[in-house]
Amino acid sequence: MDVTMMGCTFDQAQTAVPSLTRELWDDVVNEDRSHQVGQWLEAYGIVTSDEQLRTLLEALALMLGQNRVLNLTAIRDVDKALVLHLVDSALFAPPVGEYAGPVLDLGTGGGFPGLPLAILCPEHEFLLMDSVKKKVAAVQKFADVLGLAARVSTSSDRAEVLGSTMRGRFGVVTARAVAPTNVLLEYASPLVKSFGALVAGKAELSHEEEDQASSAARQVGMELVSRETLDLPDGFGHREILVYEKAGKPRVSLPRAVGMAKSNPLH
Repeated sequence: MDVTMMGCTFDQAQTAVPSLTRELWDDVVNEDRSHQVGQWLEAYGIVTSDEQLRTLLEALALMLGQNRVLNLTAIRDVDKALVLHLVDSALFAPPVGEYAGPVLDLGTGGGFPGLPLAILCPEHEFLLMDSVKKKVAAVQKFADVLGLAARVSTSSDRAEVLGSTMRGRFGVVTARAVAPTNVLLEYASPLVKSFGALVAGKAELSHEEEDQASSAARQVGMELVSRETLDLPDGFGHREILVYEKAGKPRVSLPRAVGMAKSNPLH
């Protein structure tokens, strides 16, 4: 998809999100913000076009506008959202770009990291999943008005259900601040194809979570192939970007019943 076809005007955005104000739109979508985000992403080796940068900001404005009537994020400050939503989501782009095939974003919430990744990775198709139907409906509107409808769809099915109905369909599963890593590995294993990957973002990774993830990975046929620690701009902490590949067959039958991964996790 030609990235020049992406994006929207304020009037189009407000049609999709009536709670979006001109004041908020102008605060988010402007040249200064675009330049700043472009510089941040370039520091991580993420090259963007002007159209992509503008569309990223438009996606953020839509989400913050909708957040006034639907709880999508606790972050309401634009400066924080630029880092903790846009930049944080963009950090998934390099590993996602290394794999072919559709991408599933687990627990997409307000569409992050799914929408930014769809903007930055135009060669991929995306399914953005969240069990909260109101969130999914809002995110689909965002995708439609941003010109991403041809490559972005949504689902409110649970991960375990998709693990049965869309088994082995995805090249990548992404997850940002959704669940412990061992739970994510169990969700992802039946969804990704052989040598596909789970790309997970973590603010903190304790030794306990790391050990449980290592054990769960062996049980579900996944293998840690990359772990990168990155500092966020402006002192907003760091992110761990974990990449697990599906390297073998699971030793347990997957997916388990809905809720089992969280109530009785593998470890």
